[in-house]
Amino acid sequence: MRQLGELNVIMTWKNAAAPNGLRCIYTNVDCFNNKKDELIARINESDPDVIGLTEVNPKSSTWKPTPQELTIDGYNLYSNLDGRGSVLYVKNNLQSVELYTICKSSVWCSLKLKGCFVNRCHVQIPGIIGI
Repeated sequence: MRQLGELNVIMTWKNAAAPNGLRCIYTNVDCFNNKKDELIARINESDPDVIGLTEVNPKSSTWKPTPQELTIDGYNLYSNLDGRGSVLYVKNNLQSVELYTICKSSVWCSLKLKGCFVNRCHVQIPGIIGI
């Protein structure tokens, strides 16, 4: 089993709506079920507000993870399991809503932070473009 790659801090966003910053991380997990325990350990270390994951589905399999398997305590789950699959997690204490698009293999949500909306928070598998 390949080890989970380095979690990439892709943004710490600070302004009046998020004075302490909005900590966001992304990683390609290359099959979620094999890496869930390691991912949770890293989440506990870095305490991100938003998590983006790509390639959550196994490469050559007819099954996909269920929402129950993808759930992480303390986070709202937004997922698109088309293709290899993309997932967004947003901390429960943040107001968020899933945005539905026709983009394949991506998942989108909107966040409200003290009156400011962060629109188009999304994750998409690199190299996959499609409508």
